[in-house]
Amino acid sequence: MSKAILFVTAVACAIALYATLYPGYVYSDVFDQYQQAMRGVFNDWHPPIIAVIWRQLILLTGNFASITILNFLILCVSLYLLTRNLDKRVAPAALIGLCFSPIFFVYVAIIWKDVELALICLLAASILIDRSLSEKPFDPLGKFLLVGLLLIGSFVRANAPFITSLLIVAVCFGWRPLSWRIFAAGALCLALMGSTSFVNHTILGATKALPIRSLQVFDLGGISYFSGELQFSSVFPQDKMTLLKGECYTPLHWDSYAWGKCSFAHNKLIQEPLTAEWLAAIKKHPLAYLQHRLAHFNTFLRFIGSYKAYNYFPEVSPGMEGMKASGEYRFTNWYNRTMSRNPHQPWHMPFVWYAIAIGLMIATLRPETKIQMTINVLNVAAVLYLTGYLVVGVASDFRYALPAAYLIVASLLGWACSKERLGSRGHGVAGLVVGSSIILVGVFL
Repeated sequence: MSKAILFVTAVACAIALYATLYPGYVYSDVFDQYQQAMRGVFNDWHPPIIAVIWRQLILLTGNFASITILNFLILCVSLYLLTRNLDKRVAPAALIGLCFSPIFFVYVAIIWKDVELALICLLAASILIDRSLSEKPFDPLGKFLLVGLLLIGSFVRANAPFITSLLIVAVCFGWRPLSWRIFAAGALCLALMGSTSFVNHTILGATKALPIRSLQVFDLGGISYFSGELQFSSVFPQDKMTLLKGECYTPLHWDSYAWGKCSFAHNKLIQEPLTAEWLAAIKKHPLAYLQHRLAHFNTFLRFIGSYKAYNYFPEVSPGMEGMKASGEYRFTNWYNRTMSRNPHQPWHMPFVWYAIAIGLMIATLRPETKIQMTINVLNVAAVLYLTGYLVVGVASDFRYALPAAYLIVASLLGWACSKERLGSRGHGVAGLVVGSSIILVGVFL
């Protein structure tokens, strides 16, 4: 009876999400993907697999918001699986609280690649945790479907294999920390990233929009700033060259080169081959490159410095670009106003999630049960994914941390359901000390 009540609660949450967020947020980048889905003509500036899936859903249902509804269902199914092993007295409240918490509510209605990857990770993690708690082995069909889901997720973001490769290995072979599985996951990660171009351009038929240029321009600008020596080989007027060495750069994001007074850089460089000069600049000025990457990584984490959360809620009502909102959205607008007045919420600071993931990873380095092994792989994946932004990050929006945050939430719920300690006492204490220390440094510095 208790699980029936929880199921009804999950259905009610899905309906409530529909009532407060439908049809979702179709603006800017999302609107661009929507137009690609409608036309059936794709490019790879954003991973085309999202637009391809969106198009199939539109053709199947005749509703452009069908992908938003799918997101609602994935979230509620995942939260149901994650809470159904909790004490029956708290499970419904936990499900409702999580569904409308700041890291799930609103985000679930935005068709960003980060959100889609995060929801795929959440669903995969909820299935892994549910299986670990039940002690039931995976049947072949279940493994096949879960691996298929994770393979789709591998092409939703360019860096998605940092997470999905580990989870695929865990599904196929089980997980053991500090074993051959970490090398197998590394090899799979490289293979998935190496196949991205084939999948995007040959299978999905997307044209090349050169998204790598954003990283190259950002890195060349950062190296120019920290070395004091302009790294762009293209010829610019003297006043533009002065801007490129100074005012154009911010560790916050690469956008300053695409918009405003420095947009001349992106407009000129987007179609030019930059790989050779990018690699040459890194080789010539490794210290400046490291300063730039660390400055960006710190800004993304909101770690050392007096930072507010960055781009952590939409400033508009649900709807579509160029069209009037279809409802009043009183609750959603109240929520947005509340978020804007409270920019220092800890769950919107990626360093907090990074610290928790590191702590949980250390605590489960010597797992004794299946749930501890599952918690370990989820947090190894979260740590690797967030650490990857040290090299590939070009922006500091909170949404970039969502896939890792969702894995960590799943881990914590799995731990709460298991009612057992995490690994050995020594590793548990070490994980607590390291994780807490990182958080304290971020809070005080």
